[in-house]
Amino acid sequence: MLRRRLLPRKEVELKCMSLKMLATG
Repeated sequence: MLRRRLLPRKEVELKCMSLKMLATG
C-alpha cells in the first residue's frame, strides 16, 4: 500500500497506529 519507501519507519508506524485507531473506532 505504501508507494513511497522514503518514508521513515516512524511515519509508517504512526500511520498504522492511526489506521488501527480508526478501525477500532
